Amino acid sequence: MELRALRYFVAVAEELHFGHAAERLHVAQPALSQQIQKLERELGVQLLSRTKRRVTLTQPGEFLLEAARSILRQTDTAVATVQTAGRGLIGHLGIGLINGASFHGQVFRVLREFRKRCPGVTVTLKVMTSVEQIRALHQGDIQIGFVRVPVRDESVVLETVIQEELLAALPRTHRLAKLSAIRLADLAEDPFVTLPRQAGFGLSEESLRLCKAAGFSPRISQEASELHTLTGLVAAGFGVSLVPACGCMLPRKGVLYKPLRPSQIIEIAAAYSKSAIFPALSAFLKILRKNVPESAAEAAEPSYRMQ
Repeated sequence: MELRALRYFVAVAEELHFGHAAERLHVAQPALSQQIQKLERELGVQLLSRTKRRVTLTQPGEFLLEAARSILRQTDTAVATVQTAGRGLIGHLGIGLINGASFHGQVFRVLREFRKRCPGVTVTLKVMTSVEQIRALHQGDIQIGFVRVPVRDESVVLETVIQEELLAALPRTHRLAKLSAIRLADLAEDPFVTLPRQAGFGLSEESLRLCKAAGFSPRISQEASELHTLTGLVAAGFGVSLVPACGCMLPRKGVLYKPLRPSQIIEIAAAYSKSAIFPALSAFLKILRKNVPESAAEAAEPSYRMQ
């Protein structure tokens, strides 16, 4: 049986009038009658009882009407679901976040708008280092991540979404505490508190690169896997550190944040695989790109200037 034949039959069964059913379907009445007769021949039963005055359903016709309505509802639902999926409005999207990205409200604005526009997409958020995110992208555990650049992987597309200033975090009693800004080279003799380099923190790699460019290799006294713990160690006098400006959003008593001269800008980028674009990801990227001009220019509130 063809779906068209079922739709024709349902129209006649509900109208109990070939002329009215033909008008409802926008088809010629003879063509409608031929389709019903063809359906009856295919099934080998009479579905409608016809007289000059009325049309009634036979018992087989009543059974087919119930079944046909169910089949057509399921068909319509399937079509709507497939079309919705094609627009990226259902499915699953795994998103990776470095700790630093969670300090930026614009990231969550994008997530809020995406959930509003695509309520049928299940979103899973995972806090991971940049290296862990690239590995998860390749394994399919996430479909997009927010990573600290640079990332050296040609199979991954990077789109900058956040730019922020890199600051020096100093104990309040530090010898350079009264300066409004400092040169990185002035910290060459200080012990450093850093994020674990081997764990894949992009900020750790970038800090090491900048120190070497300033002419020294930092002497690492302690490592901490979270910014909050890292600044706590700075406050306790274990050393100095380089932190993104977003770290100022969680003020730490006993820590001063100083801009570097020349200033250093670090970036967070959206990362996704070139070969894994699908509707839900495309929908997310569209919303993200709409927010990029605002996001890339929006650095953390420079609370260090008030200290």
